[in-house]
Amino acid sequence: MLSLLQPSSRLMTQLFKNGLTILLLAMTVSACQLLPTEPSKPAETKMASNSGFGGTGKSPVDETQIATKSGFGGTGNVASTSGFGGTGIIGTITEFGSIWVNGVEIEYDSDVKISSNVSDQETLQLGQQVVVETETDKALPWTKNIYVFYPIAGKIEDVKANQIMVDGKLIYLNNQTQLSEGVELKTGHFVAISGYPDNNDNWVATRISSNPKAVHIYQLAPDVSFSDKVQHLLIEISKPQLSALNQSFKGLPIAIIETPGKTETSQKYLLKADIKKGEITQYHLLKHKAAAEELKKQSLLESSQAAKKKMNDFKEMHEMQKKQRDILQNQVEQARQIQELKAQFDNINEIKNNMFNNAR
Repeated sequence: MLSLLQPSSRLMTQLFKNGLTILLLAMTVSACQLLPTEPSKPAETKMASNSGFGGTGKSPVDETQIATKSGFGGTGNVASTSGFGGTGIIGTITEFGSIWVNGVEIEYDSDVKISSNVSDQETLQLGQQVVVETETDKALPWTKNIYVFYPIAGKIEDVKANQIMVDGKLIYLNNQTQLSEGVELKTGHFVAISGYPDNNDNWVATRISSNPKAVHIYQLAPDVSFSDKVQHLLIEISKPQLSALNQSFKGLPIAIIETPGKTETSQKYLLKADIKKGEITQYHLLKHKAAAEELKKQSLLESSQAAKKKMNDFKEMHEMQKKQRDILQNQVEQARQIQELKAQFDNINEIKNNMFNNAR
């Protein structure tokens, strides 16, 4: 009777083999769980070879010769930053969608500081002349402060077809001149003028705004005070403003070399310059319209590249999160399998122990 309760050697051997197989399988799965996962390699960031200021200063063949002391090299391409970063910009707002000035789209936050030499509460409008300094650490041109500059402010003394007289200055209006809401061109009214002077000491208005404090201003160019972070300049100017600009910056004197007898009275220029601590080291002086169009192409390209990079970064982050979720799910499944194998192994041990106990 006792012999019937004793397990056969064959049964014991089979139970031992099954237990050993399950133990080895559990150890193998556990080892897979403990092996480190190779970290994913960061994606390479590819920068366009034409990012920055390089190659943007091509001047079309025209009647005005450009000063030969020019150049715009040494701008450098910094990864993930705008080619227009660290730039002092003075010019007219031509478009919105942020603001476009001198062919460059300049971004800003809702808390941007906007000030002017006429009003404490200023709003941005097309045709205004603004002064901005772009940040050096942004993917696109970005500013925290916008200064609206009015070269002329005063009382309207005379009104004629397409022209007004303000504090003795003759100001021409054309089909591009903007008129702010509520402003009436009547003798005795106070206005603020955005625009530029021609070679005859008259002005062409780009916008006529209100002058709520009835201030009187006449200033050829804004008093420039850029920080030492500024390494480049993009300034819209006309010939009469050059003397004022040369007083604001040290270094190379800015000059226009003109063909005799072919001077345009209302030509605007775009000054593109390298600057170091307030000193101009080299510059290009280009006709404004053509130069701004070239800069706009570059600005649009930068915006497109930045948007594409942002989308790629988002996709990469999404893929990385998906891989991490898959790894976590695999680890959870491996842990579950190990628990099941351990339970089976414990069950075999329990059966074996029971058989030995019953055999005694």
